[in-house]
Amino acid sequence: AQTVIALRLMGFAGLRRALPSESWRMISEKQAALAHASIAALASAAAGEPALQTTRAMMEPFQERTSGNLKRLRG
Repeated sequence: AQTVIALRLMGFAGLRRALPSESWRMISEKQAALAHASIAALASAAAGEPALQTTRAMMEPFQERTSGNLKRLRG
């Protein structure tokens, strides 16, 4: 996550190429990730899974988006 933040900040500062839509994307993707994380956590908890497994299920959507952002921003 720190690398994604650094790459975005460099883009905003003009130190590397960044699409004008990057700032909007940065905000909107968090809303979608939060929705997916909430659903995953609720499904895990409703299935009676342990707290650690529920937490992992909740974090997965954020990790997927962070990994995707890193690949896209490095690309």
